[in-house]
Amino acid sequence: DGHVVIGNSGEAMIWDAPNGMRSLRQVLENDFGLDLSGWSLGLALRISDDGRVIIGRGTNPQGSLEIWRAVLNPAPLQVTEPLGSVTYIAGTEMTVRWNASGIDSVDILFSINAGDTAQVYDDLELGYPAAAGQYTFTLPDTFSRQCAILLQASEDPSLFALSDTFRMKPYILTRVDAGGNYEPFKLNEDAWNFSNLPENLWPQSWWQQFDYANGTDPHTGVSYPSSWPGWPMYARAQDFPDWPLFVDAFGTSQCYSNVSSASYSLEALLLWRKKKSDWRGSCFGMAITSLLAFDDRSTFVNLFPGIPNFQELYFLQNGAEVRKAINQLFLYQWGAPYRAHYREVWQTPPSQTLFEVQQMLISEERDDRILVLISQDPQDPGAHAVVPYRVAAHETLANHYWIYVYDNNDPEDEYRRFLINLNDDTWSYLHFPTWGGAKGLSLANPVSEYLQQPQFGKNSAAAGLPLAHAAGLVEVSFSGTHSIVLNNEAGQQSGYIDGTLVNDIAEAVPLIPITGFPHPPTGFEMPAGNYRIKMNGYSDSLAYLSATLDSLQYLYGRNDALAGQRDFLSIAEGVGFSNPDPQGRSVNLLTVMQEAQRELGVELSGIDLASGDSMHTAMPASNEYQLRNFGGDSRYDLRLEVASESAHPVFRHNEIALPGNSAHLIRPDWSDLLNQPVKILIDLGNDGTVDDSIFVAHQTTGTGEPTAAVIPERYELLQNYPNPFNPSTLIRYQLPAAGEVELAVYNLIGQRIKTLVQQHQGAGGYAVQWDGTDDAGRPVASGIYFYRLSAGKHFVQTRKMLLTR
Repeated sequence: DGHVVIGNSGEAMIWDAPNGMRSLRQVLENDFGLDLSGWSLGLALRISDDGRVIIGRGTNPQGSLEIWRAVLNPAPLQVTEPLGSVTYIAGTEMTVRWNASGIDSVDILFSINAGDTAQVYDDLELGYPAAAGQYTFTLPDTFSRQCAILLQASEDPSLFALSDTFRMKPYILTRVDAGGNYEPFKLNEDAWNFSNLPENLWPQSWWQQFDYANGTDPHTGVSYPSSWPGWPMYARAQDFPDWPLFVDAFGTSQCYSNVSSASYSLEALLLWRKKKSDWRGSCFGMAITSLLAFDDRSTFVNLFPGIPNFQELYFLQNGAEVRKAINQLFLYQWGAPYRAHYREVWQTPPSQTLFEVQQMLISEERDDRILVLISQDPQDPGAHAVVPYRVAAHETLANHYWIYVYDNNDPEDEYRRFLINLNDDTWSYLHFPTWGGAKGLSLANPVSEYLQQPQFGKNSAAAGLPLAHAAGLVEVSFSGTHSIVLNNEAGQQSGYIDGTLVNDIAEAVPLIPITGFPHPPTGFEMPAGNYRIKMNGYSDSLAYLSATLDSLQYLYGRNDALAGQRDFLSIAEGVGFSNPDPQGRSVNLLTVMQEAQRELGVELSGIDLASGDSMHTAMPASNEYQLRNFGGDSRYDLRLEVASESAHPVFRHNEIALPGNSAHLIRPDWSDLLNQPVKILIDLGNDGTVDDSIFVAHQTTGTGEPTAAVIPERYELLQNYPNPFNPSTLIRYQLPAAGEVELAVYNLIGQRIKTLVQQHQGAGGYAVQWDGTDDAGRPVASGIYFYRLSAGKHFVQTRKMLLTR
């Protein structure tokens, strides 16, 4: 009759609506008590109309092929629903279904602790007609993983049947404890006990340690590049994030082309330059860390071993390691996979988000997702991240639902909740009353994806992830402290104009940092094409704009901006810029080209741009950089660099004259940058004809910029990093000349416990890792240790380090 179907899928199978596809052998043995020892059922061929007789062909216990016939005599009482594979929603109606034979009435009982030795069954209905075959009731508003239905014949309680043990819960975030029971998310146990404020997450007592002018990069062990306080980095102590944290988030392999020689990735430096600013909030990191800790505490502790083990996050004391974990995960929003996910979901309708939150909460698998809200108020842009932990119907309004959240801006408030209106598919939030609307509320990607370092640029593709910046798009970034308007060729515009977000360009996505507070956009992702750009309304002297065009990144900047000035730029086969103001200005340009094994950097600084003058820059190929001047005479300082694992040469030549209405076509020999002069073709009149050429040689600057080709000037043993450490640390040293080298570790009483290096080495910089073991490979105890470098004829230096277990 179609209600029970038999067939074959590698073995004999049986299907019915309540149970789906099952092994026929298991059904015959488990449900009907047939002894099939030695039998292989093989094929199921026919079933009777009443489903009680099944015929097939298989192998008998003697190994012979045989036609078999199974006659099913079902038990007088069977519960067919609920099913053990389903989680039922507390507070909603549930239908119990059964089969009964020869029974007039049944008693229906329900238990929420059926797995306990002291199980209790409560009466639902007594003397209910057995022939009805089903009964509907409302589940209590609680949660349990040990629910069951008991049916028994009213006239003979010895005839009874039990349902599968099933799960029941409201839409509440829960995990399964060691006893197999639900454990709900609680604000006073699973949220951070402090709020998203600078004194908690970016206090001056912490950030004042970062000295980019005179300090040492802990990842390389050598001084930061001397240029960092000025163009193009303008690095300040208060900049969030600090460079060491940025590297911890994205990894040394992405942030350095060669960490042992202090060779920095140009792409990483540009990303840090675009993103760093005054601290404005770390809500994204607070939400992610709280969910990671709830879903899998041991994995979270392993990810951040500096955080002590804990049972409840709420009672974990804030400190340097806690801040580091929160702020590090905050940075993950800048890379893949989150950036690609955000592009897909930022316009998700609230009804879809509500459904996804419900499915997440009801799931038995814990790989949860934070809730991100993007303001829909153009005069109050901003973004926030919270943890959804409960969904409930509105008390009085039909088709309205609450999503209760842990909001790290006020972790003690248990009534922080979003209202989802399904009548018009909108959302609202009392604590940002103007932010709601028909989009801008979506779940982030699963927290398990935050267990790996985020990727950016070419590294995203290499890791098989969607690009953090997608190919076929133009990404424009700016400081967010001034007005900007971008116009496409159709006359549409996006931007931030006098404090108002405008986004009329189709498929343009505003890039708003998820901080937890109002924040202007710091960029836009837009469809590939040509754009005109105007910047004005400067609040400080620094003005910059970057444009990412597939494998090319252009950075335009100046540090002489005045409040009433404007910058006109364009994106069209490169970047154009002009000076519409009466005052002259000095412009700086940096272009980075990404190749498979190296990065090429072209920097032109100190470009004189008189009133009314304009220029255009482009890098159509690796062997040519173009600077076209459509104004009067100018000049620039040229800096070229190649960042690769094997070398990082830097070429400089200052005071290159650029005649009016002319173009310079700069053609470096990237393979021998320091030894071969750079050829510059000159197009007088910008008519496409080369009229002259010059050669400029590398000028030695003595600035000590990191390069794999530079020989250290002196012997030096650097401080290990990290320190204190567990389980390993990196020790760096520098040799100005070749010779015998010995590096060893000693304990407090002067005993040598580990020889790290004992060989002849050439001049250069070196890095050695100590894993906290002695020469026999045995782990040593926690405590203070000394490491000593002996090199050359007379050089000996010793430093101290601390191992913590």
